[in-house]
Amino acid sequence: MINPQQILDRVKKREDLGSGWGTEVRLAKFLGISKENLKQWRNRESFNFGSILSTCESKHYDLHWLLTGESLVDKAVAVKNLEIEKLRKELADCRAQIKILKETIIESK
Repeated sequence: MINPQQILDRVKKREDLGSGWGTEVRLAKFLGISKENLKQWRNRESFNFGSILSTCESKHYDLHWLLTGESLVDKAVAVKNLEIEKLRKELADCRAQIKILKETIIESK
């Protein structure tokens, strides 16, 4: 389920708008809306998603991250790291087998 508060907070974090007094004003300005409009969004826990989406797309946001808080890039890197680790283990196994074969050949001479 999409949580409007979390999406607004992610935008605030991504744009490094800070915290405390004035943060909501800066967020509203970034989104191109009035601070009153933003306050209404926060109070209702709903918003004009199209407005946020178009602003974030223009800034090249990872929309998956915007909606879920999970980065597809981070997931892709984690998958690649697992693949690399698997290949390293396979390589180590191959090296061990080569060592055994070399020893066998030497002993048979």
